[in-house]
Amino acid sequence: MEHDASALNHVMDALRTVGVEHRDLYKVLQVRPEADPDVIAAAYKKLMQRHHPDKGTDSEDNADVSEEDIRRASQATILNIAYGVLRDPEHRRAYDYICAHPDELATEEIHQEQSS
Repeated sequence: MEHDASALNHVMDALRTVGVEHRDLYKVLQVRPEADPDVIAAAYKKLMQRHHPDKGTDSEDNADVSEEDIRRASQATILNIAYGVLRDPEHRRAYDYICAHPDELATEEIHQEQSS
């Protein structure tokens, strides 16, 4: 199956950004791989309400950044990346392809790095 190279590159960049422990984007959003787009959107919205960086701050004037603020910002970034990939049909197809063919893409990436 042919995939748009820009979609594959976008998804690979997203996976590098979220790190190894968060590479299962469906798990990040707590949805099944066959979930409808509406289910993915609802899960994202619910999780962002829980993990939004502004949630739980005492005031806008508070200059101190707590570890909890940093954790929330990090979690929100991961949620945004996961949703950004899974909400776009072409990016989602590319992601599903990458998940189904990890060895093939890893080999391609190594060849590209060696030829650079």
